[in-house]
Amino acid sequence: MAQPSSTGYLPPQIPMSLKFYSGGFFGSSLWLEWDGSNLYRKRQHSGGSNSRNCPWVCLLPPTAQAWFELRRVLDELKAWRWRRKWSDPGIMDGWQWDLGLVWGPQKWSGSGSNNAPQEFRRVERLLEKLGSGRKAPGLPAGFSIRANHSSGGVEFIWDGRHLHWWCRDSGKEGLVEGDRSGIPSEAWKKFNRAFATARRAAHSEGMTMDENYYEKCDSRSYTIDLERGSQSSRPWLKVLGELARLAEVTLAFGPREDGPRVRASD
Repeated sequence: MAQPSSTGYLPPQIPMSLKFYSGGFFGSSLWLEWDGSNLYRKRQHSGGSNSRNCPWVCLLPPTAQAWFELRRVLDELKAWRWRRKWSDPGIMDGWQWDLGLVWGPQKWSGSGSNNAPQEFRRVERLLEKLGSGRKAPGLPAGFSIRANHSSGGVEFIWDGRHLHWWCRDSGKEGLVEGDRSGIPSEAWKKFNRAFATARRAAHSEGMTMDENYYEKCDSRSYTIDLERGSQSSRPWLKVLGELARLAEVTLAFGPREDGPRVRASD
Protein backbone atom coordinates (compact mmCIF):
# COMPACT_ATOMS: atom_id res chain seq x y z
CA MET A 1 0.00 0.00 0.00
CA ALA A 2 2.53 2.47 -1.21
CA GLN A 3 2.22 6.14 -0.57
CA PRO A 4 2.25 8.54 -3.53
CA SER A 5 5.80 8.82 -4.85
CA SER A 6 7.77 11.31 -6.89
CA THR A 7 6.62 9.47 -10.00
CA GLY A 8 3.11 10.72 -9.33
CA TYR A 9 1.69 7.26 -8.58
CA LEU A 10 -1.64 7.35 -6.81
CA PRO A 11 -3.33 4.21 -5.44
CA PRO A 12 -6.75 3.24 -6.78
CA GLN A 13 -9.60 5.01 -5.04
CA ILE A 14 -11.20 1.75 -3.88
CA PRO A 15 -9.77 -1.68 -3.05
CA MET A 16 -10.25 -4.65 -5.33
CA SER A 17 -11.26 -6.80 -2.38
CA LEU A 18 -11.50 -6.60 1.39
CA LYS A 19 -12.34 -9.26 3.97
CA PHE A 20 -12.52 -8.51 7.67
CA TYR A 21 -13.60 -10.35 10.79
CA SER A 22 -13.42 -9.26 14.40
CA GLY A 23 -15.12 -10.91 17.35
CA GLY A 24 -15.17 -13.63 19.94
CA PHE A 25 -17.33 -16.12 21.77
CA PHE A 26 -18.33 -13.81 24.62
CA GLY A 27 -18.90 -10.67 22.60
CA SER A 28 -20.24 -9.44 19.30
CA SER A 29 -18.73 -10.38 15.95
CA LEU A 30 -18.54 -8.48 12.68
CA TRP A 31 -17.79 -9.74 9.16
CA LEU A 32 -17.26 -7.44 6.19
CA GLU A 33 -16.63 -8.41 2.57
CA TRP A 34 -16.07 -6.04 -0.34
CA ASP A 35 -15.98 -7.67 -3.79
CA GLY A 36 -15.02 -4.57 -5.74
CA SER A 37 -18.57 -3.30 -6.19
CA ASN A 38 -20.68 -4.48 -3.22
CA LEU A 39 -20.07 -4.31 0.51
CA TYR A 40 -21.63 -7.10 2.59
CA ARG A 41 -21.98 -7.15 6.37
CA LYS A 42 -22.77 -9.92 8.79
CA ARG A 43 -23.22 -9.48 12.53
CA GLN A 44 -23.57 -11.82 15.46
CA HIS A 45 -24.33 -10.36 18.85
CA SER A 46 -22.85 -13.28 20.81
CA GLY A 47 -22.12 -16.97 20.48
CA GLY A 48 -18.71 -17.23 18.82
CA SER A 49 -17.38 -17.06 15.28
CA ASN A 50 -19.81 -19.47 13.60
CA SER A 51 -21.76 -17.26 11.22
CA ARG A 52 -23.65 -20.03 9.41
CA ASN A 53 -27.06 -18.90 10.67
CA CYS A 54 -26.41 -15.18 10.21
CA PRO A 55 -27.51 -13.65 6.90
CA TRP A 56 -25.43 -11.18 4.95
CA VAL A 57 -26.72 -7.67 4.43
CA CYS A 58 -25.76 -5.76 1.29
CA LEU A 59 -24.91 -2.17 2.17
CA LEU A 60 -24.81 0.94 0.06
CA PRO A 61 -21.28 1.41 -1.30
CA PRO A 62 -18.99 3.46 0.96
CA THR A 63 -18.28 7.01 -0.08
CA ALA A 64 -15.06 8.00 -1.82
CA GLN A 65 -14.12 9.92 1.33
CA ALA A 66 -14.54 6.81 3.51
CA TRP A 67 -12.25 4.79 1.23
CA PHE A 68 -9.75 7.66 1.09
CA GLU A 69 -9.59 7.86 4.88
CA LEU A 70 -9.06 4.12 5.24
CA ARG A 71 -6.28 4.14 2.66
CA ARG A 72 -4.66 7.18 4.24
CA VAL A 73 -4.53 5.50 7.65
CA LEU A 74 -3.22 2.24 6.19
CA ASP A 75 -0.46 4.14 4.42
CA GLU A 76 0.33 6.22 7.49
CA LEU A 77 0.64 3.12 9.68
CA LYS A 78 2.62 1.22 7.02
CA ALA A 79 0.13 -1.57 7.52
CA TRP A 80 1.45 -3.46 4.49
CA ARG A 81 4.59 -4.16 6.55
CA TRP A 82 2.82 -5.58 9.59
CA ARG A 83 3.66 -9.17 10.32
CA ARG A 84 0.90 -11.61 9.42
CA LYS A 85 0.37 -13.58 12.65
CA TRP A 86 -0.40 -12.15 16.08
CA SER A 87 -1.27 -14.17 19.16
CA ASP A 88 -1.15 -14.21 22.94
CA PRO A 89 -0.74 -17.87 24.01
CA GLY A 90 -1.59 -16.96 27.59
CA ILE A 91 -5.24 -16.26 26.77
CA MET A 92 -7.79 -18.83 25.67
CA ASP A 93 -10.87 -17.89 23.62
CA GLY A 94 -11.14 -14.11 23.90
CA TRP A 95 -10.87 -11.99 20.74
CA GLN A 96 -9.87 -12.98 17.22
CA TRP A 97 -9.50 -11.04 13.99
CA ASP A 98 -8.71 -11.54 10.30
CA LEU A 99 -8.04 -8.92 7.66
CA GLY A 100 -7.28 -9.32 3.98
CA LEU A 101 -6.81 -6.50 1.45
CA VAL A 102 -6.05 -6.23 -2.24
CA TRP A 103 -5.63 -2.58 -3.19
CA GLY A 104 -3.96 -1.94 -6.51
CA PRO A 105 -0.64 -3.79 -6.61
CA GLN A 106 -0.51 -4.03 -2.81
CA LYS A 107 -1.79 -7.07 -0.95
CA TRP A 108 -1.81 -7.84 2.74
CA SER A 109 -3.52 -10.40 4.95
CA GLY A 110 -3.12 -11.18 8.61
CA SER A 111 -4.87 -12.60 11.64
CA GLY A 112 -4.60 -12.54 15.38
CA SER A 113 -5.84 -14.04 18.61
CA ASN A 114 -5.92 -11.68 21.58
CA ASN A 115 -3.11 -9.66 20.06
CA ALA A 116 -2.76 -7.17 17.22
CA PRO A 117 -0.46 -4.41 15.91
CA GLN A 118 -0.24 -1.42 18.18
CA GLU A 119 -2.30 0.83 15.91
CA PHE A 120 -4.71 -1.85 14.71
CA ARG A 121 -7.62 -0.30 16.61
CA ARG A 122 -7.49 2.78 14.33
CA VAL A 123 -8.00 0.55 11.30
CA GLU A 124 -10.69 -1.47 13.05
CA ARG A 125 -12.69 1.66 13.90
CA LEU A 126 -12.70 2.71 10.24
CA LEU A 127 -13.81 -0.76 9.14
CA GLU A 128 -16.59 -0.74 11.74
CA LYS A 129 -17.67 2.62 10.37
CA LEU A 130 -17.82 1.13 6.86
CA GLY A 131 -20.00 -1.66 8.26
CA SER A 132 -22.44 0.79 9.86
CA GLY A 133 -23.71 1.97 6.50
CA ARG A 134 -27.29 1.81 5.28
CA LYS A 135 -28.78 -1.32 3.75
CA ALA A 136 -29.01 -1.29 -0.02
CA PRO A 137 -32.67 -1.18 -1.15
CA GLY A 138 -34.43 -4.04 -2.88
CA LEU A 139 -32.68 -7.10 -1.46
CA PRO A 140 -34.67 -9.05 1.18
CA ALA A 141 -33.32 -10.08 4.55
CA GLY A 142 -32.12 -13.65 5.01
CA PHE A 143 -34.77 -16.38 5.11
CA SER A 144 -35.57 -20.03 4.51
CA ILE A 145 -38.89 -21.13 3.02
CA ARG A 146 -39.85 -24.78 2.98
CA ALA A 147 -42.94 -26.44 1.43
CA ASN A 148 -43.77 -30.05 2.26
CA HIS A 149 -46.15 -32.57 0.70
CA SER A 150 -46.44 -36.33 0.86
CA SER A 151 -45.14 -36.44 -2.71
CA GLY A 152 -42.07 -34.31 -2.08
CA GLY A 153 -40.77 -31.01 -0.86
CA VAL A 154 -38.76 -27.94 -1.71
CA GLU A 155 -36.73 -25.41 0.26
CA PHE A 156 -35.20 -22.07 -0.70
CA ILE A 157 -32.53 -20.50 1.50
CA TRP A 158 -31.38 -16.92 0.96
CA ASP A 159 -28.36 -15.80 2.98
CA GLY A 160 -28.26 -12.26 1.61
CA ARG A 161 -25.77 -13.17 -1.12
CA HIS A 162 -26.69 -16.63 -2.42
CA LEU A 163 -30.01 -18.31 -3.17
CA HIS A 164 -29.72 -22.03 -2.48
CA TRP A 165 -32.52 -24.48 -3.27
CA TRP A 166 -33.18 -28.18 -3.00
CA CYS A 167 -36.05 -30.39 -4.13
CA ARG A 168 -37.01 -33.83 -2.88
CA ASP A 169 -39.36 -36.20 -4.71
CA SER A 170 -40.73 -39.04 -2.58
CA GLY A 171 -40.66 -41.32 -5.63
CA LYS A 172 -36.91 -40.83 -6.16
CA GLU A 173 -33.80 -41.14 -4.06
CA GLY A 174 -31.66 -38.18 -3.13
CA LEU A 175 -32.06 -34.46 -3.65
CA VAL A 176 -31.83 -32.12 -6.59
CA GLU A 177 -30.18 -28.87 -5.52
CA GLY A 178 -28.52 -25.76 -6.83
CA ASP A 179 -27.23 -22.30 -5.98
CA ARG A 180 -27.35 -18.89 -7.62
CA SER A 181 -25.55 -15.70 -6.66
CA GLY A 182 -25.34 -12.22 -8.13
CA ILE A 183 -29.10 -11.72 -8.38
CA PRO A 184 -29.65 -7.95 -8.89
CA SER A 185 -31.98 -6.04 -6.60
CA GLU A 186 -34.31 -5.20 -9.50
CA ALA A 187 -35.02 -8.90 -10.03
CA TRP A 188 -36.42 -9.22 -6.49
CA LYS A 189 -39.34 -6.78 -6.94
CA LYS A 190 -42.04 -9.35 -7.74
CA PHE A 191 -40.82 -11.66 -5.00
CA ASN A 192 -40.82 -8.84 -2.43
CA ARG A 193 -44.46 -8.02 -3.20
CA ALA A 194 -45.54 -11.67 -3.10
CA PHE A 195 -43.57 -12.26 0.10
CA ALA A 196 -45.16 -9.27 1.86
CA THR A 197 -48.64 -10.50 0.87
CA ALA A 198 -47.94 -14.05 2.11
CA ARG A 199 -46.63 -12.83 5.46
CA ARG A 200 -49.81 -10.77 6.01
CA ALA A 201 -52.15 -13.60 5.03
CA ALA A 202 -54.10 -15.66 7.57
CA HIS A 203 -52.36 -18.94 8.33
CA SER A 204 -53.92 -22.36 8.85
CA GLU A 205 -52.74 -25.20 11.07
CA GLY A 206 -50.25 -26.41 8.50
CA MET A 207 -48.34 -23.12 8.37
CA THR A 208 -45.50 -22.24 10.73
CA MET A 209 -43.52 -19.02 10.85
CA ASP A 210 -40.42 -18.32 12.90
CA GLU A 211 -39.14 -14.78 12.71
CA ASN A 212 -37.27 -14.85 16.01
CA TYR A 213 -33.54 -14.35 16.35
CA TYR A 214 -31.70 -17.65 16.01
CA GLU A 215 -28.49 -17.54 18.04
CA LYS A 216 -29.18 -13.80 18.13
CA CYS A 217 -29.03 -13.59 14.34
CA ASP A 218 -31.79 -12.19 12.19
CA SER A 219 -32.80 -15.49 10.57
CA ARG A 220 -36.41 -15.95 9.44
CA SER A 221 -37.90 -19.32 8.55
CA TYR A 222 -41.27 -20.37 7.14
CA THR A 223 -42.72 -23.85 6.64
CA ILE A 224 -45.96 -24.80 4.97
CA ASP A 225 -47.58 -28.20 4.61
CA LEU A 226 -49.30 -28.13 1.21
CA GLU A 227 -51.90 -30.65 2.39
CA ARG A 228 -52.73 -29.38 5.86
CA GLY A 229 -52.12 -25.73 5.09
CA SER A 230 -54.45 -25.42 2.13
CA GLN A 231 -55.77 -22.05 3.27
CA SER A 232 -52.22 -20.71 3.47
CA SER A 233 -50.95 -22.39 0.34
CA ARG A 234 -52.06 -19.96 -2.36
CA PRO A 235 -50.00 -16.88 -1.43
CA TRP A 236 -46.99 -19.02 -0.53
CA LEU A 237 -47.20 -20.94 -3.79
CA LYS A 238 -46.81 -17.60 -5.54
CA VAL A 239 -43.77 -16.87 -3.36
CA LEU A 240 -42.27 -20.25 -4.27
CA GLY A 241 -42.96 -19.57 -7.93
CA GLU A 242 -41.09 -16.26 -7.75
CA LEU A 243 -38.16 -17.98 -6.01
CA ALA A 244 -38.11 -20.62 -8.74
CA ARG A 245 -37.88 -17.80 -11.29
CA LEU A 246 -34.98 -16.22 -9.43
CA ALA A 247 -33.22 -19.57 -9.05
CA GLU A 248 -33.82 -20.27 -12.74
CA VAL A 249 -35.45 -23.65 -12.08
CA THR A 250 -38.89 -25.04 -12.92
CA LEU A 251 -41.09 -26.29 -10.09
CA ALA A 252 -44.29 -28.24 -10.73
CA PHE A 253 -47.09 -27.55 -8.26
CA GLY A 254 -50.02 -28.34 -10.57
CA PRO A 255 -52.92 -30.46 -9.26
CA ARG A 256 -52.59 -34.20 -9.78
CA GLU A 257 -54.48 -37.21 -8.54
CA ASP A 258 -52.13 -37.59 -5.61
CA GLY A 259 -51.95 -33.87 -4.94
CA PRO A 260 -49.38 -31.20 -5.74
CA ARG A 261 -45.85 -32.39 -6.54
CA VAL A 262 -42.59 -30.53 -6.33
CA ARG A 263 -39.70 -31.28 -8.65
CA ALA A 264 -36.94 -29.51 -10.50
CA SER A 265 -36.74 -29.36 -14.23
CA ASP A 266 -33.96 -31.19 -16.04
